[in-house]
Amino acid sequence: MALLFPSKEMLLVLIFSISFIHFGSSDSIYDYVYDIEIYNGSPHTSLVTTCETTVMPLGTITIKPRSPQIFQCPWLVGEYNKLTCDLSLGKLHGGFTFFDHDRDFKRCKGLSCSWMVNERGVYMKKDGRVVFHYRWP
Repeated sequence: MALLFPSKEMLLVLIFSISFIHFGSSDSIYDYVYDIEIYNGSPHTSLVTTCETTVMPLGTITIKPRSPQIFQCPWLVGEYNKLTCDLSLGKLHGGFTFFDHDRDFKRCKGLSCSWMVNERGVYMKKDGRVVFHYRWP
């Protein structure tokens, strides 16, 4: 006669396996998360940012003059991962890519990048220097 139910030992192994898989997994669905800092270098004008990552919109955030804001950009292996933002600084407006994994993974060490925005354009902070990257359109 065939058994319709597993033995007690098989049932215990099954329960142990399920609990191990559940508790052994990571809490994050992303492989990495990069912290992208955007610093408003304008002395008097607030910077309005509307940003999105490849996987989600981050909404609109206003950064006060001479203040930073950190945006988190999730990275998934095998996906095109980026952070793009539409910026407004007074009468200046433009769309910029602040993180593109294929371009930035070597220069964003420690899973973080820092940028500065002012009336002249967008600069990346790297190795203690500020390097010009984008002009306002």
